[in-house]
Order: sequence, then C-alpha cells, then structure tokens
Amino acid sequence: MGLPKLKDTIKDALAAGADEAAILIDPLLNNLDSARTAKVLAKAIQKIGKFDLIIVGEGSTDNYSAQMASRLAELLNLPAITYVNKVEHSGTMLKLTRNMEESFEVVESPLPAIISVTSGINEPAFPH
Repeated sequence: MGLPKLKDTIKDALAAGADEAAILIDPLLNNLDSARTAKVLAKAIQKIGKFDLIIVGEGSTDNYSAQMASRLAELLNLPAITYVNKVEHSGTMLKLTRNMEESFEVVESPLPAIISVTSGINEPAFPH
C-alpha cells in the first residue's frame, strides 16, 4: 500500500518467488497511522480471499513501528509470528526461526498465518 513507485518493489517480490502480489495505490491512503493501514490491508486481504501466508516487513520505512503483523493478525484472526529470519514449510505447518537479538527462538505455526520478517531473511534470486 503506498505510492506508484511500489510497482517496482512488487516486481522484485514476484521475481524473487512470490506467487502473487497486490498493490493499493490511492492518495487517500497516504500517511495513515498503523491502525488505519492495518484496517485497509485487512479489508483488501479479505477481498482477495484464500491465502496461505502473509509476509510483512519487520518495520516500515515511514515510522518503523513493527506493529503491522500483530495488527493484521488481530483483524484477520490469524497467528502472527514476528522477527522471522528463517522459514521452513512442511504441508500445512511452518517452522520459523525468530531473531530475538541476543538469541534465536524456533517456533511452529499452522497455515494460514502472518509473519514479519527481518531484513536478512532472503537473498533474492533475480532473473538474468
């Protein structure tokens, strides 16, 4: 959700392996706080329908509040796992490693779920 320049970010996500992507661009959506942003995103996700995993960044470049995964999870009644730096998938379960700064924590979660990922989670594989 944001400015038209996010179209390039979406292309990067798709090139790195995302199955699908959606972007919401509307001047009315600019400069919303995290609660309102989560409400807009939750409505868009509900409209899209079926999904397995929602991945959000640990923090955004505008205010770095680290609230989006938790807020979306509450609105969509889903588990939220934050600060994820490694994801393993097996059937309908995820095994997730969380970076807790001074230690790592390994947890499991059923799908569908929402995770927030740290910046070092993936080395993108861009097409040549």
